[in-house]
Amino acid sequence: MGPALLLVALLAPPALHPGPGPALASRDATRFTTDVQLTFVAGDTPDPQIDAAFAAILAEFDRIDALASEWRPDTPVAKLNAHAGEAVVVPDELYALLERTLGLCDVTHGGFDPTFKTLAGLWPLRDPAFRPPTQAQIDALLPAVGYRHLVLDPKARTARLTDPRTRVGLGGIAKGYAVERAVEILRGRGLQAFCLRVGGELYCAGDKHGTPWQVGVRDPRDPDRLVATLPIRDASFTTSGDYERFALVDGVRYHHIVDPRTGAPARGVRSVTILARNPTEADALSTGVFVLGVEAGMALLDALPAAEGVIVDDQGAIHTSRGLKAGIQEIK
Repeated sequence: MGPALLLVALLAPPALHPGPGPALASRDATRFTTDVQLTFVAGDTPDPQIDAAFAAILAEFDRIDALASEWRPDTPVAKLNAHAGEAVVVPDELYALLERTLGLCDVTHGGFDPTFKTLAGLWPLRDPAFRPPTQAQIDALLPAVGYRHLVLDPKARTARLTDPRTRVGLGGIAKGYAVERAVEILRGRGLQAFCLRVGGELYCAGDKHGTPWQVGVRDPRDPDRLVATLPIRDASFTTSGDYERFALVDGVRYHHIVDPRTGAPARGVRSVTILARNPTEADALSTGVFVLGVEAGMALLDALPAAEGVIVDDQGAIHTSRGLKAGIQEIK
């Protein structure tokens, strides 16, 4: 039958654990090709107000997708990629997001790097006929990978990819930014206690009549099982995992989180969950820590004052940053 090939697209995002407290209700939709869910205390807010707020954040998600998607041919990011090697004037909002992106590349020592997109064509994981690329194919493109290839000009408000082969993808930060904007909208419309989940990005605000929201870290190999839970308030809880998009070829797992240093999927980690106040930062950190691995990733988290994390390594062991050790409950 030839080499064994199993292609899987499995989403196991951070879980909102019901726990004690009042009854909850939700609104659900799909954006960014993933699930969107707004959870709130039933009866606290009139339904028309909830519906209007949910519609407003979905419209904002559509606007951000039109700004920052690298998959659509009509976006400013797609234009930047199409004109690699040239300086391209970009909208102020995208310029600011690119500045934040480069700052987070520095913070993660290049673990988070939007130029991973340069290698995306080598890893078509959704193709049923997928085969991993050769080392020669990877080596040919690696010189075009690296966030230093993205150069911003603050006076001209331009972005330039210095190598014509370089491409950028904001998939590791755009959903976090969308959640950040949505939280501002929801609070501006009078919602103070809610949880918003967009795929692997979760933000919980306030509490449930004095009872904290409870969130769970899911087992990367069993989406029906939690490996840990912890209380959360006014913070983002974001997970990156090797189970989101992957292919098994001859028993080897190839996933979508590419290490920009090697050009191949990062090894040593199954999932990283980040707890941070800011959703945009949490989104980028979850990818960056995943690429850095357990030792360097945990050292980074312990050095950051505004972020904590849980790493599940490739043997299933759980590693928790210092600031979470007292609050997290591991489930054996």
